[in-house]
Amino acid sequence: MYQMRYEDIMEDDQMGARERESILFDRCIKMLRAAQKAGPSTREAYEAVAFTRKLWIILIEDLGLAENALPTDLKASLISIGFFILKEIQRLENGETADFDTLVEISESIRDGLATNPEKSKND
Repeated sequence: MYQMRYEDIMEDDQMGARERESILFDRCIKMLRAAQKAGPSTREAYEAVAFTRKLWIILIEDLGLAENALPTDLKASLISIGFFILKEIQRLENGETADFDTLVEISESIRDGLATNPEKSKND
């Protein structure tokens, strides 16, 4: 009666992880928008870039783990996106661009993807 099935526990854990990741992307987006408004050589820009870099490094590392349950093709796509994000961050730091819009748009897409119901996607 009190025992939960392992699949239920894992599903709850995965949903919790998706919610946490969504919250982190919300924060990332908010920081990137503030940086866009403040300008490229500001404290806001530095903090947004540092946070975004840290987020994507952690995500890339997690996606590379054998224990990560996402489909291989999805993991590969997300890792590629992560490397693109890291290159864009480098361009911002080098003064090659002052545009945060691409980072915001990609982050919004990833966040919105996290908000979708994975069970619905499996059944479609």
